[in-house]
Amino acid sequence: MKNSPQHPFKNTLLAVSITLLVAGCASKKTNPNELACEGYANYEVVFNSTWSVDSHPEDIPDKPHLSHLFGVSHNNQVSFWELGFPVSEGVKNIAERGSGYKLIKEAEWAIRINRALDIFDGQDIKHSPGASIAQFQLTEEFPQVTLVNMLAPSPDWITGVSSLNLCENGEWVVTKTITAQVYDAGTDDGRTYTAEDKPRNEFEPVSLLAENDRSDYASFPPIGTYLFTKIDEVSNPDGAGYVKHIRDNLREARKDRLN
Repeated sequence: MKNSPQHPFKNTLLAVSITLLVAGCASKKTNPNELACEGYANYEVVFNSTWSVDSHPEDIPDKPHLSHLFGVSHNNQVSFWELGFPVSEGVKNIAERGSGYKLIKEAEWAIRINRALDIFDGQDIKHSPGASIAQFQLTEEFPQVTLVNMLAPSPDWITGVSSLNLCENGEWVVTKTITAQVYDAGTDDGRTYTAEDKPRNEFEPVSLLAENDRSDYASFPPIGTYLFTKIDEVSNPDGAGYVKHIRDNLREARKDRLN
């Protein structure tokens, strides 16, 4: 898993990538009578990874670990990954390499076109079992959150939450627990933790690893939980620091281009 930032996308290619993401979710069914939540709500999410030799004894690597926890707060007009659909390029890079650079650029563009509110992160888990914590804000206009972690080593396996709406029946959810299922991102044909790279030219739809034929393992149980808790304020806006570092670099690069 590589943690160093990748070379930037060209702006035009990034714009096309995000446009496809937006278009891809434009056909999602929405309920016009769904009640909106007023104002905003702050949340803390704790990803508790239980992935270990005890939970997954089959061929478990010596040092199971997970990438940074990457998250985006957004509306229903954009999607970064979803069960049954291909992932974005940014999620591909997380799934295969643990690098969030392209996802950060995708989220920055989504923010510019009023599809997302913010991007945030939690620390990586250097040896599972372990935990990662992140804080974020949702608003009436942006009530959904997407999370993604890479399992490492793996070909392209992720866990996370896709477009979770924490506004229910006009009220902000106080607490919610989501099972950390494991998904095949559909970008690499490797079938074991340490398989050689077999990148796909065309992405397959995201699928549950336990319910497809994309691995050699008889079963692959969930690896933990995501616990969402409504909090009074975001006390750690910089998160793990990775996202902040990349966003600062992007701002400096934009300034240099304008000078």
